[in-house]
Amino acid sequence: MSEKLVIQSHRGPYTVAFDDTLLSDPARLFEGESHFLIDANVARLYASDLHVILDHPNTITIEATEENKAIEKTIPVIERLILNRVRRDHTLVAMGGGIIQDITCFIASTLLRGLPWRFVPTTLLAQADSCIGSKSSINLGSTKNILGTFNPPRDIFIHAGFLETLEEKDIQSGVGEIIKVHAIDGIDAFDRLAADFDRLFDFVQTESAPFEQFHYFMVFRNFRRNANKTVIDKLIVEETHIKQIGDEILICKTSSNLE
Repeated sequence: MSEKLVIQSHRGPYTVAFDDTLLSDPARLFEGESHFLIDANVARLYASDLHVILDHPNTITIEATEENKAIEKTIPVIERLILNRVRRDHTLVAMGGGIIQDITCFIASTLLRGLPWRFVPTTLLAQADSCIGSKSSINLGSTKNILGTFNPPRDIFIHAGFLETLEEKDIQSGVGEIIKVHAIDGIDAFDRLAADFDRLFDFVQTESAPFEQFHYFMVFRNFRRNANKTVIDKLIVEETHIKQIGDEILICKTSSNLE
């Protein structure tokens, strides 16, 4: 099953595909000449499923630690990409959580004056929050998130099966973000979430939950900064409709299931 949303950003539209068969056919992530940046833990957990990617010479595995999100640690990744003969018409593919997203987005924004990139978020926090939007940030020395860009991916692939191997603390982190953004949206949104709170945890522990359950709990948001303020733009994807809050991200097309 694959359901898609089309998101408008300041650089044009990009797609979000909800796909519960991705691990059975990861070769679909190859598009032209691709370079994969993969969370090393994801590579270990899904070595059999992802062997076609992990065996590819253009694949780089990265331990997803805050230390490795520093500019000093990003340079060796760039050097490896150069050794792999990366070109401007090649595509970077990030597979992991927010740290891998930040590293890949930053490199895609700066290497060769810009490369297209795709994202496969594998944590609940990344699937429910950071994958929608365009910001990246990496560290410099002891200063966190001081370097960054705004550069949306070309495609996002969300596979709920990755949630099955998350630790409890990572599930709680993602749920906490979902609760926060529903609270920001208002009393009605928060009450709807509260009414189904137990079902939310049932979902993230279920091996094969349908898309309808998954998009009910998805919360997307994007930060847009200007000289005077920070605007929080978020999409709350609910059971029977899609609601936009803010003025930067717009859904320009949805599947019939979401109308």
